[in-house]
Amino acid sequence: MGQCETPANIQAPNSIVDTTHCTILGCDSGYPGLKRQVSVFHQANASLHYHFNFLHFSYGARLGFSRMDDALTEWDTIPRHVIFKFHGYQFITCHSEAFISFEFYLAPFQPLLWGMFVGSAVIVIIVLSLYEKYKNINSPGPCCSWSFVLAIIFEEAGFVPMRLEKQEFFRMVAGGWILMSVVLTNCYNGLMISNLNSPLPRTNIPETFQDLICKDKKILNLYKQQADLTDWIMNTANLSRIQSLDLSDSPMCYKILSAPNLDPPFQFLQLIMVTFMKIKLLHFEIFASSSQLRLPPEPLTESISIDDIVILLLSQGYNTFSPANFNSSFPGNKRHNNMPQTNAAIINEVAKCEKSVLVVEAFDMGFRFHDMTKQYFWRKFYKGKDILNFALVGWTFEGEGNSKVPQYFQYLFESGIQERLDLEISMRKYSRNSEYTIPKREDDPVRLDGAILTLFILCGVLISSSVLIVVFELLVDGPLREIYIFKFLKFDPTHRLSRSPGQKNEVPLLYRISKFYAGFRKIWVQFLADSQVIISSDYLAAPPHYNLKVGVVKRQGQPIKVEKHFLAPVAAGSENATRYPTRYPQHYYPYPHGYPCGYPLPATRYEN
Repeated sequence: MGQCETPANIQAPNSIVDTTHCTILGCDSGYPGLKRQVSVFHQANASLHYHFNFLHFSYGARLGFSRMDDALTEWDTIPRHVIFKFHGYQFITCHSEAFISFEFYLAPFQPLLWGMFVGSAVIVIIVLSLYEKYKNINSPGPCCSWSFVLAIIFEEAGFVPMRLEKQEFFRMVAGGWILMSVVLTNCYNGLMISNLNSPLPRTNIPETFQDLICKDKKILNLYKQQADLTDWIMNTANLSRIQSLDLSDSPMCYKILSAPNLDPPFQFLQLIMVTFMKIKLLHFEIFASSSQLRLPPEPLTESISIDDIVILLLSQGYNTFSPANFNSSFPGNKRHNNMPQTNAAIINEVAKCEKSVLVVEAFDMGFRFHDMTKQYFWRKFYKGKDILNFALVGWTFEGEGNSKVPQYFQYLFESGIQERLDLEISMRKYSRNSEYTIPKREDDPVRLDGAILTLFILCGVLISSSVLIVVFELLVDGPLREIYIFKFLKFDPTHRLSRSPGQKNEVPLLYRISKFYAGFRKIWVQFLADSQVIISSDYLAAPPHYNLKVGVVKRQGQPIKVEKHFLAPVAAGSENATRYPTRYPQHYYPYPHGYPCGYPLPATRYEN
């Protein structure tokens, strides 16, 4: 990547030879701005003669075009140079991967609002409960405060006793809570509908060229640790897999697409090959210098940048650099004629949002990104955050003497004329949409690949959990315990599970779990039964020949089947208590004014 210099005889008048131009990467493909700058030589009454092999000329003034970071160019020894632009590569992509996240169920409200909402609900429940308790407001129906508050949140009608709803305090508290709940609930519903109809959140979006590396990323860490990678660098550069145009497609790696070229067929491949040549030349110079000084050669990693390491990692043959159905066997002239079709194929393949990126020059990134976003407006494109192979570029002048050519070049760029011309060229280039073949936009109805999928996941999890609980209960206490497989799993002391003599019987794990669940349930039922009020036969107004007690029921020495039921609570002073004073005597209640809200009243049902 040495500088491309043009010997110029500045004394010869009015003769200009412009056969070929220099580029940033070499001297064989043409720099489009050189033709506009020959007017500088007209004004200075000088001639410009281009020679490809400038090393044969050691006389006269020389004009060069090179990069400021070029290790092969000694910028300190060049007295005059004019920097006019920066050069590098960025990429555009719309590839991303969707992932399922339940975070957007909490996203409509900020954490502070969630905290205030939950805190307000708890305060309202506590206030209403205390008010009911100290005002002695009771009702035979389920009038719990927490169920009323939750019903308002979910836009349902909660039950409120008539005595309670007539209280002014309850109306003030409930009215404020209803107003706040209506506003917050409708805001939440509106935001959630938008989120559920939107696509799933995106992740794994490539941001740097290092994210495009398919394998051997550990080399980057070794380079940062200043390890000696000379052998690996030279082996990678000497293999030159890119030169053989091994363009095999790998679905696990990114496609790195770029503008079509003549030889090599793509711009990014040209960057890789130039990097190979630069590394080989650097290694040769380091080896020659160390041989003259009779010193061990310094590691090659001290002379190359991390961008060169990234380019080497991308050139190992895992990534693809051509679009689908590209034929690299075409000759140069036919490949030149097919450049518009190749460019259109590259753009369309990137617009499919598959695992591919489009590499463009950093100077043209803004125009290309705006153009693709405008043409494919239903796609979300992303720009890379780093610039690969970044450097300042400019003209260098050697042996110019008293010539005014360097000064005129400086005037040309400092006045903004050159920048304006480059801007106009880029705008005209991207205003032509012939390279785009816009596909028909697909309709985007609500599909299961969106965020609405999470609703089905939540519903499926709850239903599956309930089914498992029901099956487990049936296996323990239901009819399914009589099936053969469950009988086989039950522990039988007379059945030897291990057929080998001398081994002890082992209890299956499922049987242990079922016995533990049955024992726990028995203790819990007994606890609930002991916590109920014992109602004897006279409270139930049972016939006198029935000697009824909860838990022990006999009819003249013959056992009777007893089933416990939890009925709705009956408050003192109610219609039933007035109609049946024997069945509901007030002095037997632990609460003088009846059971509190939601307290279950036990009763028995007897059968012959």
